[in-house]
Amino acid sequence: MATDITSAELNGEYTIDRVRRITRINSAGEIDWTLTSIEDPTVECTAEYREKTDAQGIRLARLPSAKGVTLSGSNSLLSTALLATQLGATVIEGSSANKITSTIIDDLVSAQDENSKQTFTLSHTPKAAPASIYVYSKGKTGTKVEVGTGDGQAVYASGKITLPDSYTGATRALIAYDTEIETGIKISNSSEIAEKAGTAKYVVECLFADVCDSTLKRFGYLVFPKAEIDANFTLNLNTEGTHPFTITANKDYCADNEELCYWTFVPQS
Repeated sequence: MATDITSAELNGEYTIDRVRRITRINSAGEIDWTLTSIEDPTVECTAEYREKTDAQGIRLARLPSAKGVTLSGSNSLLSTALLATQLGATVIEGSSANKITSTIIDDLVSAQDENSKQTFTLSHTPKAAPASIYVYSKGKTGTKVEVGTGDGQAVYASGKITLPDSYTGATRALIAYDTEIETGIKISNSSEIAEKAGTAKYVVECLFADVCDSTLKRFGYLVFPKAEIDANFTLNLNTEGTHPFTITANKDYCADNEELCYWTFVPQS
């Protein structure tokens, strides 16, 4: 594509605007996922050095040896695809043929049925009847009510739990049970390590501006031909929380150029 700038003119100084996106590309060349809400992205380039000294211990040379590159930052939104990669997992999508199992906790208020009994209607169909329910009210200690067929027990049938006759008014309860879900996703953190990120390419798309004219934009691509994503991360589960990540470049032992990463700068199309 013809442009109004030469390659030589791209070799200069830029104002850093932002990281537009980070994309993961698998070994088949397919895009696995992309992040577009990047906060505080940082690239750290490191090197280890060996020192050569003379007989008196005076340093003669400082020789670089092992080099490394790490990209770290946060996505402002929780990404299920990023989470699965960090855990070495696969996002399992529920369907009628492939239901996923999850524990559900219903917080329900009972309603009076046709027999004047207080009844809870569960939001999902349990795999087995709950063993008990937790009846509670604000500011008071809750009470466990067992589910069964004996005296003083709640009764489960057809997705509903009926309280004993001693409960005559609307009652609030927490009800925990396992259920199979057709519409939903599941991401598991297995105790076994399943490292997949080492075979991935990561592309960081950056936006820069010309120092003299901020309306002139330039694209910069930071490419990690082979990198892995760190399985160590901390999620703050609140509104201000972000989804942190760390990507570390690996040497592609079988490649000719052994690039840990590289930059390309191009005009905005």
